[in-house]
Amino acid sequence: MRTAIFALALAGAVSPACADTWASREGDCGEWRGFWRVERNQDNILAGRIDYVHVGGECTAPTGERISAEVHAVIAGRDFFATRPGVCNYHGIVQDDRVRGQALCAGSSPGTFALRLGVDEQRFAPTVGDFLNALQGALSSGQAQDDFLDDPSTHRRNEYWRLFGR
Repeated sequence: MRTAIFALALAGAVSPACADTWASREGDCGEWRGFWRVERNQDNILAGRIDYVHVGGECTAPTGERISAEVHAVIAGRDFFATRPGVCNYHGIVQDDRVRGQALCAGSSPGTFALRLGVDEQRFAPTVGDFLNALQGALSSGQAQDDFLDDPSTHRRNEYWRLFGR
């Protein structure tokens, strides 16, 4: 066991910084769209920021509200763990480049989230602000940005528990 922990620590110490971008949907009906920019730090933890825009969903109309949050994440095997310190904790199941799971946030009931790993940032826009503006325009025109993230069935809680049981 100590050897495995030492090997993981050593791998994290010698690994170069690895930047990545992810896209997400979160909330009771996927009403929040997120854009994650994370980088692997010396402790082998992915740390960065999430920029959100409220895009609405089956259960609520879009407001266009925007928020940003610090985030820390770890992927261990097929388990995804993340935290917005003091606000939310996430656990999900990784399948290929997709994650589905539950978000436990202070002051609210458990919600669902879906995440696409390794998003091509240039596909959307060169900056987060441009990304969010382009996304709002695409959503208002009826264009789906991502078949997985924009599918309402992705955000159903029973899907997480079905995957978790595997």
